[in-house]
Amino acid sequence: MHMVRRPANPVLAGGATEEPGPIGPSAHERRHVLTIEVEAESPSPPQRVLEAAHDFSDRRADVWPNVRTRHLEVHDSGENFAEVTEGTWVVGLFWERNRYEWSQPGTVKATAEATCRSS
Repeated sequence: MHMVRRPANPVLAGGATEEPGPIGPSAHERRHVLTIEVEAESPSPPQRVLEAAHDFSDRRADVWPNVRTRHLEVHDSGENFAEVTEGTWVVGLFWERNRYEWSQPGTVKATAEATCRSS
C-alpha cells in the first residue's frame, strides 16, 4: 500500500485562517468511493453464480457461509434490485445495508449504504 502524507488543513484542524472564505468542497463532494470488484472461478455455470448473488431467501445462508438468516432483512426488492441489511460474521458481527442491482447482464452490483460493527 502506498500512502501520501498531506499537510494538515488549518480549518479542519481547528486553526485560524487569515481571510474568511470558502473552506473547500462540501463534505458530499469530498466523499471517496471505494470500489471493489470480485472475480472468482467456479465449477458452476455463470448464470447460477449470478442467481445466487441476488438470492435473498433463507437459502442465502447456505450459499454464503458468513451470512446468518437471523441477521438478514430485505427492506425492498424488485425485478432488478434489492435493499438488504445483512449481518455477516467476519471477525465479529458486521452489519451492512446494501442496495444490490443486477440490471446489467452478467453483473451484480452492491452499493453499501451503511455499515457498522456490533460489539
